Amino acid sequence: MYTWPQELAVQAELKASKGDFQGADALYERATDVIEGMLVKVPGPASRSSLVGAMSEIHVKHFNLAVRQLKDVTKAFRILEQARGRSEADMLGVRSSEIRAEPTRRTAADAEIAKLQLRLRAAERPAERRMLLSRIFEVEQDLARTDDLILIRAAPVELRRLQGVLQPDEMVLEFVLEEPSSFCLAIMRTRVVPVSLAGRGRIENLVDRYLGKFGRRRWAMAWRGNCMQYFSKISQVGRRHRN
Repeated sequence: MYTWPQELAVQAELKASKGDFQGADALYERATDVIEGMLVKVPGPASRSSLVGAMSEIHVKHFNLAVRQLKDVTKAFRILEQARGRSEADMLGVRSSEIRAEPTRRTAADAEIAKLQLRLRAAERPAERRMLLSRIFEVEQDLARTDDLILIRAAPVELRRLQGVLQPDEMVLEFVLEEPSSFCLAIMRTRVVPVSLAGRGRIENLVDRYLGKFGRRRWAMAWRGNCMQYFSKISQVGRRHRN
C-alpha cells in the first residue's frame, strides 16, 4: 500500500512523456491525496518519513508539469502552498500515536481509518477523494478531542486572495529548487510570472560556500554578485509587469 503513490507518480510521468498532460495532472493529484490520507496513521517514524519524502518529490514533479506543460500558474501556486501547508501542519500537529484514547475506541477508529484509506486508494474521482479525506480527518479529530488535543489540516491560501492584499509595488516570491533548473514564482497583484533560475545544485553550492566562508570579504562579494544576478532577473519581471 505504501508504494502505491510512487506507482501513480510513475504512471503520471509516462502519460506526460506521451503528451497526455491532463492525465498526468490527474494522477499526481490522486497520488497526493492518497499520501495525505495515509499520513493520518502510519506504523512508525520510518514509514512516515518515507511518505513525506515521496510527497515532496511528487509535489516537485507536479509543479514542473503545471509550469512547463500546463502553463497554469494558479495550479502551480496551489501545489506549492499545499506542500508548505503539509510541512507546517506536520511540524505543529499531533501524531496519531500521541492520542491516548481508550483501547476500544482506538481499535474501532483504527479499523475505520484503515477501511477509508483502502477506499481512498481505489478512488479515482476527486470529489470522492475529498469526501474520504474529510471523513478520515473527522475520525482522528474525534479521538483527539478526548485528550484535548488539536489536529491541524493544511488549507492552502488561494492565489486570488493573496493577490488581493498585495499593493501595486509589492511582489511575493515563491521558490522551487530542482534540477536542471529551479523556478521562482513572481506573484504580483494582477499576474504571476514563473522565472527560471539555476539548478538546485548550483544554488545550494553558493549557499554552502557563503555560509562556510562567512565573514571573508572575497566570498561575501562573490555571493553578492551571484545574488544580484538572480535578483536582477526577478526584479526585471516585476518592473516589466507593474501596473
